[in-house]
Amino acid sequence: MLKFFKRLNELYGWLVIAVFGLVVLIGAWQMYDNYYMFSHSLDESILQYKPDPNDPSAAANSPIGDDMVGWLTIDDTNIDYPVMQGSDNSKYLNTDPFGEYSLSGSIFLDSRCSPDFSDEYSVIYGHHMDYGKMFGALDDFLNEEYLRSHTTGTLMVGRNAEKVYDLEVFASARVSAREKIVFDSLIELITHQTATSAGLTLYVDEGSEVTRWKFRLTDGDKYKLSADTDEGVKYLAVSADGLVLTGSEDSTAEFKVTPDSNGRIQLSSGGKYVAFYSADDNGNTVTWFALADSSDSNTWLNLINYAELKESDLITYSADRISVSDAVNGQKVIVYTRIWDDEALKYDMYAIDHIGTLYPCYASGGKILWLGDGTGSLEWTFTEYYDAVTKEPNYYYELYNTYSEKYIAPQVSSDQVLSGSTIGINMQGRRNGEFFSEIVAWDNTKYAYVGIKPNDEKTRIIPCSQSAAMPF
Repeated sequence: MLKFFKRLNELYGWLVIAVFGLVVLIGAWQMYDNYYMFSHSLDESILQYKPDPNDPSAAANSPIGDDMVGWLTIDDTNIDYPVMQGSDNSKYLNTDPFGEYSLSGSIFLDSRCSPDFSDEYSVIYGHHMDYGKMFGALDDFLNEEYLRSHTTGTLMVGRNAEKVYDLEVFASARVSAREKIVFDSLIELITHQTATSAGLTLYVDEGSEVTRWKFRLTDGDKYKLSADTDEGVKYLAVSADGLVLTGSEDSTAEFKVTPDSNGRIQLSSGGKYVAFYSADDNGNTVTWFALADSSDSNTWLNLINYAELKESDLITYSADRISVSDAVNGQKVIVYTRIWDDEALKYDMYAIDHIGTLYPCYASGGKILWLGDGTGSLEWTFTEYYDAVTKEPNYYYELYNTYSEKYIAPQVSSDQVLSGSTIGINMQGRRNGEFFSEIVAWDNTKYAYVGIKPNDEKTRIIPCSQSAAMPF
């Protein structure tokens, strides 16, 4: 009997040693795993294989795989990597640019995108690594000051940099990987912005249907909800099974409407709350309404503002997006600026129209697009003045709108931004070969250069001091 317990004790000892050894091995593997991922994401030796646009042969002996479609660089950041593209979006999750297994993977282009980056937009993926490596560096761009100081980069297309694009970082946002506004096709409707009505941007998923509900007050803060459908008027009711539609107003429910300070409402009836839910179903987002027993974040509902749209509001107009340095004498141009939105953490874009008001527009690829105005009221004719003797540019210009027959001519002393006479504006950014430039003119009364900027309401441009001028 003693021998049995002695033997059992020996087995127990070996078991403890085995478990301890297994824990040590697991810990060692995790340390190696972390070291491997970190060291590979830090490896800057790959920069020696970066293409040289001036020397196509530089990439001839590059060990980077044939799936390389470009090279992405964001200036003054750690983002300086080859861009790969596989037959699916799984290959380069754990494969490095040399085709070897790597936990940190590669920066890669969505397999559905054109490898020459000719699509309207291209989606590039990368692991979020610690210490700002790979696409971990993107966290810094959520800071407005950092974003504004890191706005340039380069995209070289092809193994030999057959094409080189200058990049402009103009917005950053943190969203869910399944955010429909990012990955689904959209219809974007932009209504006119006037001095009395703020501009409205409404995004609607293509093919979706929106039901407009009518609220009829019955008693105090109680309402009955109805909607016009193909089957006639339907009313929202509550049953043992949850929310139902009924054709009889007598059987409909009365809902208490509770608003909050963020423009949302809460609908409740009989101690139950109308709630909106969403879930992932094999990669597809499904949504539904149901009754909840208590108030939570799902029971606060957003309202959609409807706008009256004319047929012309649905027409998209566009212009090639060029830098202020690329405009040529006599060319018709759109003059636009970017205004930072602190809440959305992105830039909104506005063009100057014929009377100096700001018209919503947006950038897509190499285009500036706007909706609903084909009158040419956004077009300004660019004039460049030349020295009478040398025939060289003298760095004075005009921007003239044929629709209003006005020139951009800021003068602080008279609160003027447009004039029927020429003034000779100056654009230092063009002189320096930059993409944007402040637009300034000499104000004799102030005896100083003055510029233009958007007003606080983002509805029109106003004159300002040169130091406060915004780039256009």
